[in-house]
Amino acid sequence: MRESQYLITDLKINYWLKAGITKFNGLLHHYLDLWRRYTNILVITLNLIVIISYDNQTGSRDTDPKLFDLTVNQTKLLLYVLGGATLILITIIFVNTIASKVPVKIIRHQTDTAKIKKMQESTEVNQKQKKHALFEKIDNLWNLSFKILTDISIMYLSVLLTMALLGFFFHPFFYIYLITYSVWRSPTLLSVLKAIWYPRYTIGLTIGLMFMITYILVAISYMYYAGDYPDNACYSLWTCLVISYDQTFKAGGGFGGYLTSAYTAKTSIIDISYGRVIYDNIAFLMIGILLIGIISGIIIDTFADLRMKNN
Repeated sequence: MRESQYLITDLKINYWLKAGITKFNGLLHHYLDLWRRYTNILVITLNLIVIISYDNQTGSRDTDPKLFDLTVNQTKLLLYVLGGATLILITIIFVNTIASKVPVKIIRHQTDTAKIKKMQESTEVNQKQKKHALFEKIDNLWNLSFKILTDISIMYLSVLLTMALLGFFFHPFFYIYLITYSVWRSPTLLSVLKAIWYPRYTIGLTIGLMFMITYILVAISYMYYAGDYPDNACYSLWTCLVISYDQTFKAGGGFGGYLTSAYTAKTSIIDISYGRVIYDNIAFLMIGILLIGIISGIIIDTFADLRMKNN
């Protein structure tokens, strides 16, 4: 019932925005999808110009962009014009998002607050609330502000607008962040990011488990295989841990592939360090295969669930 009330409120707000407080405002909201599409095109165009025009052949590598046969000043003017148009469109999208989301959040907050007050029926509690009415108002205002500011759309568009402003007034390299808008606009790419974000606590705990296992394995290598690290890299347990964790994802076969070979060629035979063979394979199996596979599985399952919900 409550959700249907919120939906009706949301529809009313969208209608008011489309009708417009003024004809100009209504026009901006009515063509919102068009502004979003143009923003995406401008963002991609800006980043293509930034990629192509910056080098160290025509002047300073970070202050003198030159696009093909255009001069440095002409290229800067082009970036300035396109950046200004992008900034205007992002501002329109941001204002419309604020106008459509904030009223709904205020109504939700008021409904939740009223429900909590109804549950507090005892006289004792009511008297305490009267004494601390000011603190209650401050707390309600804080909670409402937190709900608004932590909305994912408002947070993202706030950062996007900030980067557009920095790119326009300071340096075009800030426009590089705007390329994420193409991801934001694509439901499929957004689902990929959500598949990483939603199970973030599970993924974080799994990464923590990976670090613990690496720590245990590194303690063994510090005691018995420190001499197998190149350039005496395992001279302390801390450096041994950092280097091993870093090389786990860079060296082939985990950090065991970073160490010197477990096989030593002699005149007629090959001397095999069986302890190293077992150690390297356990490290690679537990970290490189099992734990990485678990993290991949968590992300893939979440993505599959999101795709089913979208369909």
